Amino acid sequence: MAPANLATKSSSPTDLRAGQGHKFDALDQALVDIVEGDSPMTVRQTFYQAEVAGLVPKDEDGYKLVLARLVVVRERFITVAKGPSLDPDLIIDPSRKIDRVPTWADLPRFLDTVKNWYRRDLWRDQRGALPIILIEKEALAGIVRSVTDDYAVPLIATHGSPSITVMKDLANFIGERHVAIYQFGDHDPMGENIPRQCEKALRLFGLGLGQVIREALTPEQVARWKLPSRPTKASGAGDHLGRAFKAEYGDSVELDALTTTRLRELVENAITRHVDQAAWTKSLKRQASDQRRLEKLIKVAAS
Repeated sequence: MAPANLATKSSSPTDLRAGQGHKFDALDQALVDIVEGDSPMTVRQTFYQAEVAGLVPKDEDGYKLVLARLVVVRERFITVAKGPSLDPDLIIDPSRKIDRVPTWADLPRFLDTVKNWYRRDLWRDQRGALPIILIEKEALAGIVRSVTDDYAVPLIATHGSPSITVMKDLANFIGERHVAIYQFGDHDPMGENIPRQCEKALRLFGLGLGQVIREALTPEQVARWKLPSRPTKASGAGDHLGRAFKAEYGDSVELDALTTTRLRELVENAITRHVDQAAWTKSLKRQASDQRRLEKLIKVAAS
């Protein structure tokens, strides 16, 4: 186990990445084991798991240490250097993307791509509501996207409190659809208030959908799973939500404190409670049949 005092107030990012020989090897290996055991993960998820394991202190210095060492182990993977290493693809970082218009070498290659795009609207054959997943953080959206993609349900990262623009887009998408909206966010003053904000905004656009369901994090989940906490921020006399939350719950807990496996399970459970499995299986068979027909058409078009 790495000593908990490796990150100090005077430690710069360069100092923490330099590693002073093999001083951090034990911590590096522990971080690699955490990520590889429940990948992919965000940096903040990794920090919380490391903190729970007693590897780093529960403060900003501990987070900076985890962040710096994750840079080192990913660089080692790329350069094939000695010491613990980690595949960079196992850390989710949606904040840095390369935007480029997709292009293809020729028409046959484009058509080969098209056949993988086809997805039947499986929810048209379902009698229940279409689930919609709202998640507070873009990085965690990257964690659960594989689940929402599998079930072809909308996933919206609200980036904290949702903007009017986001809610207008959501209202336009919903239209006449029968939906069930599930919200996943931090157990803190902002996260607790997001469902109410969403309901208010949707009413503004003429949708009386009822409750936006707070699926996570709940106080019961925090207690049941003994999740690590952080001090609740109350920004002053005008922060009524912050003071009320602090009085009732005390500390806050970030959604990042959940493991990847548990977060994905929560999202999948919210979705599958609306799935008629017999109808779903029949729709998947129709989709497979459609894909075979499409492949034949593409072969004809490419010839």
